[in-house]
Amino acid sequence: MNEKQIRARRLREYLREARKRGDSPHSDGFYHRILGMHEIRAGQTFQFTHVRIHKDDPQVDGRLVMVQMAKDLLTQALRIDGYDPALSFAIRAAIQGEPPVFHWLGEFFQNWGVFQAKYGVFKTRETRDQLTESLADHAEDAWYDEYLDGRKSTPVPERVPLPFAGRNVLAHPEHSNSVTYAQIRRATEILAELNQDDPPQIPPR
Repeated sequence: MNEKQIRARRLREYLREARKRGDSPHSDGFYHRILGMHEIRAGQTFQFTHVRIHKDDPQVDGRLVMVQMAKDLLTQALRIDGYDPALSFAIRAAIQGEPPVFHWLGEFFQNWGVFQAKYGVFKTRETRDQLTESLADHAEDAWYDEYLDGRKSTPVPERVPLPFAGRNVLAHPEHSNSVTYAQIRRATEILAELNQDDPPQIPPR
């Protein structure tokens, strides 16, 4: 058996193992998996990460294989004292096709915080309203057109500022919306541009 055949057999074993428990997707149309170790140490705290894979995703088998591979990787990292909670988040981003969050996360949230301080808006709704006003004349790529508010029982797609959508997706991994790497990069650029504008005159409260 050559190397290619060995690898193909190993991938089939991974997929069989990944599907062993709960072969059918959940009623919401997603496979739900937890990224964690096969074994843990008593007295230590570990990060377990939730992964959602749509049943109709053309890469569903490959993503399920990655879930199983990740469990082996995290287990081995623990055995050699190389475990880092960031591993599970980075792997989840790859499996779900999300942007590489750890590359842009700090810069995005730093600009988000500067924007809030600049305009004196610290609540989610008022930050969204200020972004809407500030981006009124910006191009289409400054907006997210199919935003679903998960707090509503029957959410209707809304048009919201891209930085607002990006913030909520990054801060809440369970969010029903999703963003691409390009969208997070653009949202970071938008915030940086707004932060460079002349500071507004904020009346005292």
